[in-house]
Amino acid sequence: MATGATQFWQQVDAIRELAQADDRYGAQARLAEALQSTTEAGGDLNGKRGAFLSLLAKTYDLQVDADAARPKERRVGPIRPGGIPGVSLVTCCKNRNQNLLRALPSWLACDDLAEIIIVDWASDTPVREDLEASGLFDSRIRVVRFDDEPRWILSYAFNAGFRFASHNRVLKVDADVVIAPDFFERNVLGDGIFIAGNWRSAPAGQEFVNGFFYCWKSDLAAVGGFNEHITTYGWDDEELYLRLVDSGLRRQDVAPSCVDHIPHSDEARKNDIPSSGDKSSAVASARMELKASTQFLIRRNRFIANVMPHWSDRSVPLPLVILDENYAGARVRRQGWLPSAVPDTIWEDANHYGLRELASWHFGRRTLELNNDALSQLLEKPMESIVHADIEVALAGRADIAMTSKRYLILRLSEDQVEKPGEEVVRSVVNLTDWARRHDLTPIVMTSGKKPADGASPCFGGLPFIPAWGDVGAVQEMNPSDLTRDGVRCWTAEKTPIVVRLDQAAHRKAAVEISVPRKKLFIDAQHGMGNRLRAIASAACVAEKSDRELVVVWGRDAHCDCALTDLFDYKGAVIEEPFVKSAPHLGCEVYNYMGIEEGAQKDQPINVSLGHDIYARSAFVLASDLTSWNDENRFLKSLVPTAEVLALVNSVRNPNDVSAHIRMQAGKGLDNTAYDSAEGNWSQEDHDLIQFWRDKSHYSHFVRRLHALFDAGEAETLFVAADLPETYDIMAREFGDRLAYLPRSVNDRSAEQLRYGLADAILLGRSRRLLASNWSSFSELALRLAGEDIVVEMSGKDF
Repeated sequence: MATGATQFWQQVDAIRELAQADDRYGAQARLAEALQSTTEAGGDLNGKRGAFLSLLAKTYDLQVDADAARPKERRVGPIRPGGIPGVSLVTCCKNRNQNLLRALPSWLACDDLAEIIIVDWASDTPVREDLEASGLFDSRIRVVRFDDEPRWILSYAFNAGFRFASHNRVLKVDADVVIAPDFFERNVLGDGIFIAGNWRSAPAGQEFVNGFFYCWKSDLAAVGGFNEHITTYGWDDEELYLRLVDSGLRRQDVAPSCVDHIPHSDEARKNDIPSSGDKSSAVASARMELKASTQFLIRRNRFIANVMPHWSDRSVPLPLVILDENYAGARVRRQGWLPSAVPDTIWEDANHYGLRELASWHFGRRTLELNNDALSQLLEKPMESIVHADIEVALAGRADIAMTSKRYLILRLSEDQVEKPGEEVVRSVVNLTDWARRHDLTPIVMTSGKKPADGASPCFGGLPFIPAWGDVGAVQEMNPSDLTRDGVRCWTAEKTPIVVRLDQAAHRKAAVEISVPRKKLFIDAQHGMGNRLRAIASAACVAEKSDRELVVVWGRDAHCDCALTDLFDYKGAVIEEPFVKSAPHLGCEVYNYMGIEEGAQKDQPINVSLGHDIYARSAFVLASDLTSWNDENRFLKSLVPTAEVLALVNSVRNPNDVSAHIRMQAGKGLDNTAYDSAEGNWSQEDHDLIQFWRDKSHYSHFVRRLHALFDAGEAETLFVAADLPETYDIMAREFGDRLAYLPRSVNDRSAEQLRYGLADAILLGRSRRLLASNWSSFSELALRLAGEDIVVEMSGKDF
């Protein structure tokens, strides 16, 4: 440890070196340290040392007064080239004080180190306190303390340390790295090189020494230090090394066994990594798992570094101001704006492309061809359940199916069999499709031909078509006859798709052997969600009591642009393309309740005694003695909403004393959407009737009735579901904290909005009293899902 005299002359040399290097801030700070240490040691500024410092100050035009010599709130300049001959070790610490205390003695043992700068990035226990408590004192140690920094940012912290470094060589060391005593003997820093750790050649467990480097400060200054566009874990060191190499330097690996990383738990490392923003879940989605990986963080930062302006010595580093400084260190804070802030748009793109790139590593190159929506849907599945066939199905435009499928049955068909399916092809495809769904497999078609035009081959009933050259990964080849055996319970590869190659003989087997004895009731549910669900519920009752298999035909349209599985975890058979025109040719007895359509006959009684499959197209309850209000509601209450819907239900206060469904859209002046206009939906007479009742369900009627209930003490809390965003604003102004509702940014018929709609219906039914809109299937749905003791008042009749 340096004596008082030795320390004084070291300070003098430092002042001279910094002043000659034109670093006036540094020289002034070192002069302040020398003046302060002289007075603290009992000296007199008018004595020999004081006189010498005064002469030195005059020589280099520096201030002599001890108080004035300590600049207050002066700004810290960028990394300066040059410096005093010697090595400045720079390290940073945020709450890893114990690791620092273990590593520091190895640094102090190196006589080649002239300076040890420790950037204390707002550690809960200041580093200086732990150093003093451990008895670690050395005049070479300088602690640069930051306060009020909630998150670790490596680029900011280390660049701050480099900016305080006084010497012409810099050794960048993490706080958990030990240096060997012979480090400088075995690692000679020549011109034109920098020495760095290398994860590629490091021994097992020492990969984290990749961030260690030793270089000339002038070379570091020439590239601006770390890239301050990178403010999260990953790619910061490699990005710096690339710029150093691009500047003309050669990278040299650190000599073996010269640096040693102190092992510590993964949790300690994760504390430095900001979360992905995804909430925890019992079963993590692939998105959550990928975003939690260090690979994702690295790829994201690579994108940011490539897109943002090139970082160099001309880039503006984080503005820093020194609040207080002495020979032992400084107290620093950031000041003003962030010159290197990355725009939100770039962050969003970086997150997306980082995720997309990692997904392609895990699930194959074809993943890169998915559009954004399809990729987003697919990554909601658990990581381990995604197979190559999911990618092909998503590329075929059926990401909704890929997202929910557990295993596939792939029907290999020729181009001719797809374009002109004969009777045996139709029967075998229908039977195999039905068999697959009964065994919780998802049927898809693989062919070298084109997907048939909608309605051209109804036996394919909305099946996804994937190309013969698509990558479905490893498969199990089976014959149709194999599927009739109990071997279904013995398949070992639970995720591996089963491929059935259907030649003519196989079609004949499949048409006969894989048969389903039960007749079917196809319910082609129409219009909005409420209409569809009541039609399906009544069809389920008829199917159950006539020993038929219920097959839901759920097509996407302007009324309901979502899949049934977007709303419910439904395990029954679903076909997603209506085939009402082709149904008679497939042996179905057709009932069409959609009065505006040609040949339709609303309320035609369903005859289950004819022995045919039944195809019913309806937005209404089927006319049959086999269905009833209570049975229909029992079926609807047995449906299990998806986790997304249940999360929405649980996100707001419930139950409430009273609920209100305010249905105003489709009224006069509000009937201009594809799903509310008369054209193509219903007759003008029905449209006039709808507009009459919409006028009766104006929000003003509900406001009056609700105030009456609150004034009478019959209610204290309220839940509202409305179809216009401005209605929510009005109700919030009227009822304040009494109001609960589901805020949303969508008001259409998309899957997202319909999930909100189903949650609304459930919440409406959880109150003791429901104020309903008359002539609304949605109010009816809420009532069907409600308890039996709920009190119902209808707009236009009861209020």
